[in-house]
Amino acid sequence: SARSFVLNVTPEGTLLIPAIGEIHVAGRTLREARKVIVDACTAGFPDSDITATLTEARRVRVHIAGLVNAPGTHELYANQRLADALAQAGDILPERGSARHVVRTRGDRTETFDLLSFYANGDLSTNPYLEGGEHIRVLPREPVEDQLQITGAVLQPGFVEYRDGDRVMDLVRFAYSFQPRADLSAIAVGRTDPQTGKTVSYTLSARGQGPDWSIDDDMPLQRGDRVYVGYQKGAERMATVAIYGEVVRPGHYAIREDSTMLTDLIEAAGGPTARASPRDVVFLRPSYVSRIGGDSIPPVVSLNVLGLLAGDRSYDVPLRNGDSIFVPSRALDVQVLGSVLRPGILAYMPDAPAEGYIERAGGYSPGADKGKVRVIRALTGTFEKPHDDYPPAPGDQIMVPVKKPSSVGKWVRNIFALVGVAATTYLIVEAVSK
Repeated sequence: SARSFVLNVTPEGTLLIPAIGEIHVAGRTLREARKVIVDACTAGFPDSDITATLTEARRVRVHIAGLVNAPGTHELYANQRLADALAQAGDILPERGSARHVVRTRGDRTETFDLLSFYANGDLSTNPYLEGGEHIRVLPREPVEDQLQITGAVLQPGFVEYRDGDRVMDLVRFAYSFQPRADLSAIAVGRTDPQTGKTVSYTLSARGQGPDWSIDDDMPLQRGDRVYVGYQKGAERMATVAIYGEVVRPGHYAIREDSTMLTDLIEAAGGPTARASPRDVVFLRPSYVSRIGGDSIPPVVSLNVLGLLAGDRSYDVPLRNGDSIFVPSRALDVQVLGSVLRPGILAYMPDAPAEGYIERAGGYSPGADKGKVRVIRALTGTFEKPHDDYPPAPGDQIMVPVKKPSSVGKWVRNIFALVGVAATTYLIVEAVSK
């Protein structure tokens, strides 16, 4: 007859199985533990069909600090990995935290892991299981001048932090490999001599296909090296754009010119983070270059993408090769506008109601319409009545209108003059899209 047992692993990491004895499973992967258990039971009961299943993983606590969105103590399952812990902590801060230098300390043992190798290549050795009691710290990214750069015929050109032991092929893998029209005989490495300031160039070639690419005489890289992968003669170059700042996956993305839209790019980048300021997105198009005194000045256009995030495609922009988009963080302040004695920007006060900010702005001006005060939410662009249960958040605006406006038209003009927006942004977007 079939028998089953539900057994708990002891704090010492052992499993006590009736009629079999004690089996040590601490430090083993789930697959390893299952094999050890089944082998031991099969030896004791050779004519039996033995299975072992994990019914519930134990919970562990890890302490996460440094450049993540939600530092602190987090509880996870013991079969989860380092990347899972960082995801629970809100992920590494874009453009600020280092995915290549994540430090894990447990007891007197400290190790540094390169999570970029896991994210880009699926290397599980750089994404260890959690044991419980670890202290994890995400270090700052190194300065851009010390980072590696790869451009040309790769799928995702851009900057990559340097790590000892990096070689050219590693950088190609971080850029998600070659484009189909890459010239594999024209891989150029540029290096600046720190003593003389002169640039030295090296030319390499690659062979193979798919995941089996290899570079002949692959060379170790140094901080600040630049790698360019050439295109085959006459090949059409893939258009790319860049998105930086407060999005989940910042970086370079391949597009179809005048077909891929700004909303497509934002979606591919995982959308804005909780810290993003969607109404202050900066859009740069190098093709709009004016010359002043012989210098090239690329224009910077500010976009309000709240309409896009709300599904209004009339605000969308078709992208072109070389476009750059920057999504800034929300300011840690609240702006008071309109009929107050001292309108302006005030430091954010956690849980403070709208009235508290109005008092700090000197109070109401004569003629203020106190019954029509509105809070303009930074994340959604919505106008809301002040409510103590939903106080102003960082980046929000508090608008105090004048009592009894002379006409509806004047009231509408006052609103748009104060918040600065949708109509002006629409015109800017139309100009960019044309």
